[in-house]
Amino acid sequence: MRYVPLTNSLVCPFCSTAEPIEKSNEPIEEYDFDNALKHLDKHQILNIEKEIKCTKCSAIFTLKPYSISSNCPYCGTPAITEFTHNITPKSLTF
Repeated sequence: MRYVPLTNSLVCPFCSTAEPIEKSNEPIEEYDFDNALKHLDKHQILNIEKEIKCTKCSAIFTLKPYSISSNCPYCGTPAITEFTHNITPKSLTF
């Protein structure tokens, strides 16, 4: 789905199905992004196991907590996962 500003809706690029976006009367509250980044609980974000699919042999294996890269235990191919800070939005405005 893609946002189409003139129609204020989300439109599927394949079948042209449109989903209108309803306007909200709630006031928009802004937050300081830099401040949010400073207060992320980095240990909580990294302290999860991640499943990785090998690009060579298609095996799925688990990456240990606090790791962002490893070698496939089956074929030895290097595997790297995305390192992201997950910040859940409180609201989205259009």
